[in-house]
Amino acid sequence: MINSFRGPSTQNTAGCKQACDDALKLFSTNEKIKNSIKRPDCTKDKSCITPERIEKNNIFIIIEDPKLDLYSALLNIITSQFMQYITNRSISNHSNEILLFLDEFASLKIRPNLMLEGLQKYRKRKCRIILLTQNLADLEALYGHDITRSLVANFKFKVLLGGLGKPESQKYFAELIGFNQKTKKITARNAKTITTTRSESREYIIEPAKLDSLGLDTILVITWEGCISLRKNFYFEKV
Repeated sequence: MINSFRGPSTQNTAGCKQACDDALKLFSTNEKIKNSIKRPDCTKDKSCITPERIEKNNIFIIIEDPKLDLYSALLNIITSQFMQYITNRSISNHSNEILLFLDEFASLKIRPNLMLEGLQKYRKRKCRIILLTQNLADLEALYGHDITRSLVANFKFKVLLGGLGKPESQKYFAELIGFNQKTKKITARNAKTITTTRSESREYIIEPAKLDSLGLDTILVITWEGCISLRKNFYFEKV
């Protein structure tokens, strides 16, 4: 296998070696990671997490924000294993519905084909996915423009919290919300006749620029059937 690297530039092979070292370093040097990815006897160790435990248990994996980058590779493995299990799980009328809630999604770096498969097929596997991210730009940086659009299109509900700062995102969601058909009537007069012409035009239900000034207390829910505007009730405020 080493002989296959004969001939290419040493700079390229050194780069490959460095990338490999960076990917393995967390798992080879961090004792907490070593312990977390072991497979102990789960019949005895009730704290052990295996994908099949998602069938009967609520499982929460909580990482502090400052450590998300450090543990992103581990979170990727955990999430991918759960998704692979859901893809192959046996379904019956008595199977529990699974809710896969992925906060700070961009940091998980899930493979695009695995994510697309989940969004397209998991309804039949009795699984619902909730994906949270700060902005479409985060997904585009990870997956590119076309795959991001395909991901978003497969969600039945899109929920906007606060404003959208990026003009492209504003226009995209304004088009998802839809248009109103307007009829314009123009009347022209001269000394002898009066003529009236009508023309049809489309106007945004919500102008793109307004999506940047929603405010923190406004929630927009976009469905395949239209848009609903809701007001957020903060738990720490009296109603």
